[in-house]
Amino acid sequence: MHPDCEYSYGYGSGSVRTSGILSVETLSMSDTSGSPYSIPHIAFGCSHDSEGSEFSGTDGIVGLGGGELSLISQLGSLVDSKFSYCLVPLQSSAETSPLLFGSAATPKGAKSTPILTNPSINTFYYLSVEGISVGNSVANIPEGTFDLKGDAVPDITYHFGGGADYVIRGQYSFATVRDSNSLCFLTLDMGESSDDVAIFGNLQQQNYHILYDNANHMLSFAPADCASV
Repeated sequence: MHPDCEYSYGYGSGSVRTSGILSVETLSMSDTSGSPYSIPHIAFGCSHDSEGSEFSGTDGIVGLGGGELSLISQLGSLVDSKFSYCLVPLQSSAETSPLLFGSAATPKGAKSTPILTNPSINTFYYLSVEGISVGNSVANIPEGTFDLKGDAVPDITYHFGGGADYVIRGQYSFATVRDSNSLCFLTLDMGESSDDVAIFGNLQQQNYHILYDNANHMLSFAPADCASV
């Protein structure tokens, strides 16, 4: 490839950036039986400059967004435009979380909701949130819902379009404050650069097997023990 084929790319709000040389290489993977196979002519960026703490201690980023240069877009029909992952909990002794492509990616007993498209930002995945429930209460959140009651920590249910309810167990959304009886809801202020976009983060996705079916514009999910997927 021509040595002057440079790239510069920003992630999220743009505060995380990488630049370098755009190149192509053969991608080696393994199927579900463990047998290796190779896919030629996969484009990737060889970074020589990166900004942002998110790159600290990493070897690189696998792009799985909806843009044309993402890995899933390049693989396309070879994997039926499908991929899934299952994130083990932060406190798990398992060292890795599985990333699956194609027919092996489908979770068992999954619920599904449509993936919405945004023509101006085609790399992000958007879902329709029709309501949020905390415990058995539908927001507007009643007084006392988040009170600490021994070990009873409320679940949070996100009601997505198509009747797909996503239940987040309390231990993945709340934490007790050290040396106190306070219980805090874990959330992040994205700041003024967020453009009012809410992110359904990886902490909320722990122990869920989540499938992105880009060909049919559907997202499916099911609770799972990710260490055994």
